[in-house]
Amino acid sequence: MDNWAHIILEGYCARKWGDKKSKYLYKVVDWKKFKTKKTPNPYYDGNYKTPKKPNYCPNSPQYVCLEKECPHLAYTNADEKDYLFLNKRYAQKSRR
Repeated sequence: MDNWAHIILEGYCARKWGDKKSKYLYKVVDWKKFKTKKTPNPYYDGNYKTPKKPNYCPNSPQYVCLEKECPHLAYTNADEKDYLFLNKRYAQKSRR
């Protein structure tokens, strides 16, 4: 059966992220020197509290986060070099 594939994603726990958390935003003005410009964050909320950790939380993104539909799970496509490497390794193992 060839109509399935592994989906390789990068997962992150975003529980401690938020646009209301930081008093300032930093905009990069020079990438070579990594010089930034500090500006006030219009979304800042001094009363912001980090959301409580769910009781099932393993402290790193895992399958349970998908299973429980954790609202703090963030993910994106993996870097191409990473998933190409992993796909190559899976193909080698399946030929054995």
